[in-house]
Amino acid sequence: MADDLGVTRATASIIVDRLVRRGLVDRVQDPRERRRVALTLTAPGGEVLEKVRECTRSRIAQALSSLAPERLRKVNEGIAILGNVLKEAANPDDKPVGS
Repeated sequence: MADDLGVTRATASIIVDRLVRRGLVDRVQDPRERRRVALTLTAPGGEVLEKVRECTRSRIAQALSSLAPERLRKVNEGIAILGNVLKEAANPDDKPVGS
């Protein structure tokens, strides 16, 4: 998880500790591998996540609302390209999904 977040393991551990204390995630030890921990989102954590997502969607929509149709089309093309790049990065052994 630390690598995915671009932080040290110590920083990731501090972040998780805070999320657990706030009741936003649960931490469960893996009975087969004691160094492995599973994190699950709690119901309150899911509510916070949805609020953050909605706020983000609203801010993006507001920012894009003033764009001319041609510029908006270019943004859409860029997002499609980015989506393909991310899919390729997530599945490096698969065939490319776009060029």
